[in-house]
Amino acid sequence: MDHIVGARKKDLERIADPKIAAINPTELFANTKLVDIFPKPKNIVTVNENDKVVDAMIMMGKNTILSVPVYSKTSRGYNKFLDVLDVVSYIHQSMVEKKIDDKQAAKMERDELFKAIGFSDVTVSKVANFNVRNNYYLFEGRAPARAVLDRIVQSNLHRVPILDGEGELYGICSQTDLILFIHMHSRLFSDFENKTVKDLGIGFQKVHTIKNTENMMNAFNLIHEKHISGVGVVDEKGALVGAISGSDVKLIGLDSNIHKLFIPYTEISSETKEVIHVVPEDKFLDVVEKMVTNHIHRVFILDPQTKTPVGVLSQIDVLRAIHSSLGK
Repeated sequence: MDHIVGARKKDLERIADPKIAAINPTELFANTKLVDIFPKPKNIVTVNENDKVVDAMIMMGKNTILSVPVYSKTSRGYNKFLDVLDVVSYIHQSMVEKKIDDKQAAKMERDELFKAIGFSDVTVSKVANFNVRNNYYLFEGRAPARAVLDRIVQSNLHRVPILDGEGELYGICSQTDLILFIHMHSRLFSDFENKTVKDLGIGFQKVHTIKNTENMMNAFNLIHEKHISGVGVVDEKGALVGAISGSDVKLIGLDSNIHKLFIPYTEISSETKEVIHVVPEDKFLDVVEKMVTNHIHRVFILDPQTKTPVGVLSQIDVLRAIHSSLGK
């Protein structure tokens, strides 16, 4: 892996508050350049398209990251991302093709399963973007934050690479980074100050869930099928008891614990994070606060009485709400 250039820090507080002239959100995004948000180049982990996926996953695990840019020697640049959900989806598809069911897989060690599905020598290029559509856009560091917000919202992107003046990879701007940026300048978003989740009518779409008696592979299959980033976990009464997303791949690590993919959620629930939720009457900016404080990508909207999920507010929902409020 000759293109590993270091590890991107997970702590989002690394972003400096840019000293810019802005009196409203529209000016904030128009006047702020990406290099203002990321004043210094970030150490970034990358992989080569010809690297073995198993090696890439080990490296991603060591650096506690879920996605890495893929370098193509042919094009001499970065043209896609490898995401942990790509890997899980590819493993599932390979199991289907080899007619290996969950019960069989649950009894196998990692190397045994990988050999059975022919995964050991699979390269990054075959797996990258397996779970999602190939939407990949590059931005130069002097580009305004508004341009990135526009593209992320319009194309439903999780992240975009940032290049320096020489065309080299400078950093990555993600939905999380933009949420933090908004939170840091929340004083400018006075239009949202007293608006509740219910007032804005956002997040009340269908919530995709699995039962807590199902396994994690079922959750990841649903994520793949619906092109979503996470699912809820409910008990026999329909009350929310957990959530599964790409970050939960670390529970299995694709190492000797890979059998955890195929056992009931109830058997691993003690290892998962507490589910952060809101109710319809909670204020929108408080939701942003919860996302930043808890380092999460989504919050579930629960019925106050039954605790059943009536919606889910993801980072892209927050960004769309902010985006729709901006002037042209």
